[in-house]
Amino acid sequence: LRMGYNIQVGKYVLQPAGLIMFFEGGMDGPAQAQARTLKMGAGKEQTIDLGINWFLNKRDLVIQLHYTLHQGDAGAAGPGSTVNAFFNQTTVGAIRRGDWLGLGFNAIF
Repeated sequence: LRMGYNIQVGKYVLQPAGLIMFFEGGMDGPAQAQARTLKMGAGKEQTIDLGINWFLNKRDLVIQLHYTLHQGDAGAAGPGSTVNAFFNQTTVGAIRRGDWLGLGFNAIF
């Protein structure tokens, strides 16, 4: 679920935004084995993102400041597993995501 609200401030737009994502898959060994056979995720994962976007013009230039919180539980798979996106990154392999604060600049040409 992602939500935002545009607030006109002079010629700029401030957009407070939030996102919540959760995944709940199999937590025990048999359910995780079945998910692996089907090439699906398992375990639990949750992401909460809160931030503000500052649109400098209609939609071409945006400054973004966001804080993202991640949580995950691999269940029976344990440490080092790659059962869902909290514990796996396609180009890297096994990881453990953490919380982060991000400042971004988006320009569309």
